[in-house]
Amino acid sequence: MDTNVPANVVDRSVKAQKISMRGTPVLSDGAWSKAIGTTENMWLTTKVYAGGGENALHTHQVEDHLHFVLQGKAVFHFADGSTCEVLPFEGILLPKGAWYRFEAACEENLVMLRVGAAQRKTAGI
Repeated sequence: MDTNVPANVVDRSVKAQKISMRGTPVLSDGAWSKAIGTTENMWLTTKVYAGGGENALHTHQVEDHLHFVLQGKAVFHFADGSTCEVLPFEGILLPKGAWYRFEAACEENLVMLRVGAAQRKTAGI
């Protein structure tokens, strides 16, 4: 037991979660997605694309989220016509209401960690 926990901490039932992307497949075509962790206000998903992406311009009205590239390259397109290239170990942080789409722009699989966050009691989640 950690002796540095303040005495006024009562709820010791909240536990950390180990997450893993081990077993993420290599694709020859299509896309794959798997939820790998969740808390009350945050969720993590592994996403793999052999090509394509999320091709329709869209937004999430109640969810901030991050797409973090681990392998490959993604090009994000925004409602104002601008684009952003995202390489391995880079990400794009999308606040709720931001309109975007993205595509895989590489010969290898695009592998990303997607992190979503919002108040779960918000309607629409």
